[in-house]
Amino acid sequence: MVKKIVSLFVTCLLLVASVSAAQQKVQIQGAVGKLAAVITTPENSADKKIPVVLLFHGFTSSKEDPIMMNLADTLASKEYASIRFDFNGHGESEGEFEKMTVLNEIEDAIRGNTMGATYDSLNPPEKVHIYGKYSIGRDYITTARTLKIYETAQNYTGPVCLIHGTGDIAVAVITK
Repeated sequence: MVKKIVSLFVTCLLLVASVSAAQQKVQIQGAVGKLAAVITTPENSADKKIPVVLLFHGFTSSKEDPIMMNLADTLASKEYASIRFDFNGHGESEGEFEKMTVLNEIEDAIRGNTMGATYDSLNPPEKVHIYGKYSIGRDYITTARTLKIYETAQNYTGPVCLIHGTGDIAVAVITK
């Protein structure tokens, strides 16, 4: 499964897809304002059950970065829908970059996944309607809020495919 995911990701990065995909601009209520988002769906996917991939841009980037747009198009060519959005303080979303925090970005990611549904994240309801006929349960939201991402990541010993360009000015490559 991991090999398939890595293979799909690398394929997406290497291909510049020329597909006809539907793109819908939407706004999602984020942690500190409206988040600009784009839902990309494969052509002729109406009334079909299709998987959805959430795309999160990198630090100082945006949903309109060419790699994000190419990735969404390539996923659509493989019959995957995607949702990509600008975190608060990035791109077309509201908020100030300087006031962004890891916690409000996690909240944005959760809101991006719930299509902006409003709820008390400390005491979420049993079910949150997200899009069309889809809802997520309380356990999903509480798990996402309490995920110990740094503690979990530091204990991971499996393979990793990390792609980091040497021209990155936000997070520089340091060699020893």
